[in-house]
Amino acid sequence: MTFYTGLFQGQPVRERISLSGNDNYQYFESVVIDRECLAYTGSGFSLFFSGYLYNRVDLARKYNITADTAADLLGKLYQKLGKSSFLEYDGQFTVMVYDRDKTLIYRDFSGAGPSVYFTDECFASSLKTLTEMKGFQCNPNIEAFACFLHLGYISAPDTALQGVRKLSGGQLLTYSAGQIQVDHTLTRNSFITTHGTSSLPFDEAIHEYDRLHRQSIDRRIEKAQSVGVLLSGGYDSSGNIIRLCESYNGPVSTFSIGFKNSKWSELPLAKLLSRRYHTQHHEYEIDGSEIDMIPALTGELGDLFQESGMMLNYLVMRMVKQNPVDVVLGGDGNDEIFGEGTHEMAYYYSFEKCKAKWLLDFLNSVCSARIFNNNSMLFRIKFRVDAIANVMQSKSFGFGKKDIEKLIQAPLKNDGLTYCKNFPSKFDSFGELYLNKNFLIDIEQTLCQIVTFKAASTARLFGQHLTFPYISLEMRQFLQTLPYTCKSKGTPKDWRRGKGISKYVHKMSIKDKLPAGIATQGGFTTLPVFFADTNTRKEIKRIILGSDIMSSVLNKNSVSDSLNRYDRFAADSSRWYWQQHIKAFKFFNLLVMVLWWEQVVNKHKGATLKDFT
Repeated sequence: MTFYTGLFQGQPVRERISLSGNDNYQYFESVVIDRECLAYTGSGFSLFFSGYLYNRVDLARKYNITADTAADLLGKLYQKLGKSSFLEYDGQFTVMVYDRDKTLIYRDFSGAGPSVYFTDECFASSLKTLTEMKGFQCNPNIEAFACFLHLGYISAPDTALQGVRKLSGGQLLTYSAGQIQVDHTLTRNSFITTHGTSSLPFDEAIHEYDRLHRQSIDRRIEKAQSVGVLLSGGYDSSGNIIRLCESYNGPVSTFSIGFKNSKWSELPLAKLLSRRYHTQHHEYEIDGSEIDMIPALTGELGDLFQESGMMLNYLVMRMVKQNPVDVVLGGDGNDEIFGEGTHEMAYYYSFEKCKAKWLLDFLNSVCSARIFNNNSMLFRIKFRVDAIANVMQSKSFGFGKKDIEKLIQAPLKNDGLTYCKNFPSKFDSFGELYLNKNFLIDIEQTLCQIVTFKAASTARLFGQHLTFPYISLEMRQFLQTLPYTCKSKGTPKDWRRGKGISKYVHKMSIKDKLPAGIATQGGFTTLPVFFADTNTRKEIKRIILGSDIMSSVLNKNSVSDSLNRYDRFAADSSRWYWQQHIKAFKFFNLLVMVLWWEQVVNKHKGATLKDFT
């Protein structure tokens, strides 16, 4: 779906057209608007909105606005509040305003709305579309490629192409007097200073959390005749179906993904929930052959992007399309809003408190030796040390700096970590560490740039309405005011001993409503299953080594050595789960990079791996 393409400086209205109802649509000479976009023309400005707005009724009541359509409401709200009106929206969207001498573009907090890519002169919701604009040159951004090889994504504002930037979730772009400025609408300072300002006793906090979760779901299913839930055996999807069935009496479908012949399958727990709530249950078991479909995703996600669960999202949304419902509830974002990695943070804080951070850094340096990658026992040590030492970085399952320097032809100025170069590394208390990590990594990186972007983009690919109740405006604001101990219960000592409780207020809110056995085991993405077949790996190696990216970005000999090492490793299925996963993640990174290059730079139209051989 293309939301818009055009220049920052809007041209005069050339033609007015009405596409549906009473909405007032405008067509700008430099802007292409599709049928998914609502528009409103006011005094000296035009507003374009693409996505979903869930609190329309509440906004109209709050600001005493009479409006026949969502477009009317948003336009009139902009007239009252200006750009601050964007922060009142509860939804998944991108909004753009041509207002006299400036252009404003804002993406929803979670980054679930349409993407925004821009240069100094023009912008688009599709990177492919931007590359097709007259005079555009597809020159690779080598530093961004290094970031991708390390993390599996490229942190905003960078993209894989020189001269192109992108907006993250919750960012506002302002173009005025020939200058572009990008601002975060939620700052770290405001996030931290708001923390702990709630005076509610814990029991009342649970009731308020329940109320806001139910309100969030009710808004999202307001006119739905049928509702779906993405269902696993975890607390997040369990909470969604519990709250949904408390207030909704219509038909409910549930959708679950598992893996054939895997002890980590979530399907038995999902079936347990389905039976409890009498849903029409649908499930799919992955056997690995589905990797042939990966080009359908890499060509549509925009920038270079790879995440372990992206094939799961693709397959579950395909299942939804085959069994359609009006709206689907997903549990994405709850982990990030509450905060992850408390176990590792507890160890990190202990080293720092004992003034032994130097020892942690030394151990991490020692663990970078190649022997720690090849030996299973040593790899376990490396994995744990790395997670603790780099707690203030995004999780990296990709290549390390030394390997990236071999894989990429050009010399690197950085190691893919520029996004966190100014992050704090010393903390006066465990709470300070928790809040900084929660905001800078869990929210700004993982939530705003990975999980909801991936899930929502995949849903749009299949024309489905997937929504995320846990990241509603009011739920985020409420959780932000709670003491962090309501979000993550336990002292550093508790967490080091494995006795802490994550997502505490959420778990307490549903603990008495869960069937026995739910949430006692977590779900796993068994990424190696996609590369277990020898012939599939051979086919992928031919695709990778046959791409002309080898002459532009990558070193063919080093890539070939890496692929051959993985081929030997994959033959041994007895390795530790996380060792298998990380090795497969690197292999996947190389495949996605090549497919993206062929599709975006070389304009390859293939939809399956076989089209690229």
